[in-house]
Amino acid sequence: MNTIKKYMFLIPGCIALSGCAYGVGDRSYGDQLKDQGGETSAIGKDWNDGETAMKRGEELIRSGDRQIREGQEDRRRGEAMVREGEAAKRNAERAMELRELSSGSELVE
Repeated sequence: MNTIKKYMFLIPGCIALSGCAYGVGDRSYGDQLKDQGGETSAIGKDWNDGETAMKRGEELIRSGDRQIREGQEDRRRGEAMVREGEAAKRNAERAMELRELSSGSELVE
């Protein structure tokens, strides 16, 4: 019984001391929850920023792929034009040679 009386006086003393341990500079549980909310908000912002960057990146990829296709088509058309131009020059040169042979005169370059 004597032990119980000791604990009856000891417990309130411990509670009082633990209350003193919580000082003015310490953060309350509510403040800690607010901080977690702020951190969660920052994580959410980072997530949204990442989503925006991904969408923009995908748009750029599609645009780049389109430009590559258009560039390849331009290159094919350009190569065809060069071949046609070379053929036209060869044909003109042959026609000139035939003309010179048939007329018996040569042009001076």
